[in-house]
Amino acid sequence: MTKASKEMGDSKREALKLSSLVMGSTVLLKFVSFPMNVVIAQLLGPAGLGALRIFELIRQYTAYNHLGMLMALPRQIPLALAKEGEDQANKIQDVVFTSNSITLSLAIILLWVLYACGMTFQGVMNLERMIILTVALVTVSSETFMHNYMKGRGEFSAITG
Repeated sequence: MTKASKEMGDSKREALKLSSLVMGSTVLLKFVSFPMNVVIAQLLGPAGLGALRIFELIRQYTAYNHLGMLMALPRQIPLALAKEGEDQANKIQDVVFTSNSITLSLAIILLWVLYACGMTFQGVMNLERMIILTVALVTVSSETFMHNYMKGRGEFSAITG
């Protein structure tokens, strides 16, 4: 057996080991999360659980709102740093941040306009929940931007804690 084929076999074993680990942790997470969801449903009650699901749905839709711009950070910043330097990397970062801020702002404005027009999801959404949702959307959007920014800059220790 040649050295190259032995290395190929080692990498296949490593990939299989990693895939098994990911699959096992996913199955374990499903078994753990199911009872937790039951407890959460009991604590929140029907209206609270409905509000939580509406929050999650709105958060998911606003996450789609950036149209893949955030994925440009980990792809394009390293290329720009290698080829064109810090200035080009900063321009990419600024464009993505601006785009992300505009799309998030539009989503939040739309959400508040719908609320002001009386769309309360059968009374589930109130002023307090709208404020919490707005803060949560801004926080999640900021965290997602920073995560991708740190990946693009190669600051993996900051991401993993």
